Amino acid sequence: MHILIRFAEIWLKSPPTRRKLLGLLSDNIKEATGEEPELRRTRLLLPYSKAALPGLSRVFGVASFSPARRVELDSLEQEFEKFARRHVHGRPFRVSVRRAWKGYPKNSMQLERELGSIADSYGPVDLENYQVNLEVELYEGHAFLFTDRMSGPGGLPYGSEGRVLALFSGGIDSPVAAWMVARRGTAVVPVFLNPLGKVLETRVQRVFETLAPWLPGAELRVADVSREVEQIRGRVKEGLRQTAYKRFIYRVAGELARKLGCAAVVTGENLGQVSSQTLTSLAVIDRAVDIPVFRPLLGMDKEEISARAREIGTFESSSAMKEFCSLESHSNANPTLGEALAQEARLDVDAGQVTSRLGPAEPAELPDFEPPSGGEFRVVKVWKGTPKLEKGARYLFVCRLGLRAEEEAYRARQCGFEAYALDYGTARRRNLII
Repeated sequence: MHILIRFAEIWLKSPPTRRKLLGLLSDNIKEATGEEPELRRTRLLLPYSKAALPGLSRVFGVASFSPARRVELDSLEQEFEKFARRHVHGRPFRVSVRRAWKGYPKNSMQLERELGSIADSYGPVDLENYQVNLEVELYEGHAFLFTDRMSGPGGLPYGSEGRVLALFSGGIDSPVAAWMVARRGTAVVPVFLNPLGKVLETRVQRVFETLAPWLPGAELRVADVSREVEQIRGRVKEGLRQTAYKRFIYRVAGELARKLGCAAVVTGENLGQVSSQTLTSLAVIDRAVDIPVFRPLLGMDKEEISARAREIGTFESSSAMKEFCSLESHSNANPTLGEALAQEARLDVDAGQVTSRLGPAEPAELPDFEPPSGGEFRVVKVWKGTPKLEKGARYLFVCRLGLRAEEEAYRARQCGFEAYALDYGTARRRNLII
C-alpha cells in the first residue's frame, strides 16, 4: 500500500519555481510523517502508514491524498476485479480513470467502460448518484487503485514565502489569522505581547499548542508590556487608550519583525467588529509603523472565522480564553492622527526596550481560582487597587471579566496567601459582593 499525494497550484508555477516548491513540500511532508516522498509526475508518493494520515492533513501545499494499492499493468483487470469485489458490495458505483502516462494504448473513457463492465457484477453503475468511486491512476508499467480522497489544507508549502511576525493573543481571531498566512506559504513567528501576567501567558500558550501542529518548528515568544499598559491607562484620556495601546503594540511588533527577519506583521483584526477596528481607526493605527501589516480576516464575518477555528482545531481552547479587561469603557471609533499623537506625547514608553524582554513562553501550573462555598472572604475590587494583604485572611479578587482578578489572585498565592478570583457578574449573583 502507498499514499498518493496531490498538490494543486504548485503545478502552475514555472519549472524552476515548481522544483523549489516541490523540494520544500517534500521536506515538510518528511517532517510531518517521518517518510521522504517520491515524485511521480504530478503526484508525491509515500509508503502507507495509518499514523502518517493525520500529519499529511496538516501539511500546507497538500491538496488531497489517498491510500492506494499499486498493481502491475499486465494484471490490471484481475486486480481491479478483486478491488471492486472488496469495495462495491451492491452499492451504486462509477469508475474514474486518469492516465498520468499517455503511452497506455486505451484512453480514459475506454478503460472506464471496460473496468466498469468488470465491476458491474458487484453493483449497479451510476455516474451521477454513485456511493463508491473506483479510481485508477495509470503510470508506466503500473497503476494505483483507490476509493478515498482525504483533504489537505491546500495552499503553498510552509516557509516558501518568507517569514512574518504574527501578533498572537489566544482569542478566536489571531490563531485563524496566523493559519491563513501560513497556508499561503509564510513561516509564522508568533509573538504574544503580554499586558497582564503569568495567568494570561499560560492560557495563551495553551491556545498556541492547538495551533502548533500546523506550524513546523514555531514556538510562542512573549514580551511583558504590563508597565506600558498601566502607563497608557493612567495617562491617556478615555476614548483614545485603545488607539494609543494599538499604536504602541504595532511599534513593538515592527521593531521585533526587523530583529527577527520578518517582512510583515500579521494581526487578527477585522473591519467593523469593534470600535477600534473601524477604517478610520485602523488607518491611524497603521501610521505607527513603516512595515506591511496583513489582516487576513478582513473579508470574513465572525461566523466564518469561528467555523475556520473549529476546522483547524483552535476554537475550543480560544473560546475558553477570558478577555483582557478593557483599558476604557468606550473607545473613539473615529480618532484622528493628531489626537493620537497628542496623547502619545504624555507617555514615556520605548518599543525598543520591550524587544529586549522577548523570550520563550514559560507557562505556569495554574491553581483553581474558584472560591469554595461557605466562609467569608475579603473582597478586593481590582479596579480600586490592591491593598496590603494579611496572613490568615481569605481573599476574593474581582474585576469586570475576571482575568485581572485571576492575575492578582495568582500573585497573592505565590506570596503564600489564600486567594481566589471571580468576574464581577458572577460575584454579584453569588452575593459575594455588594
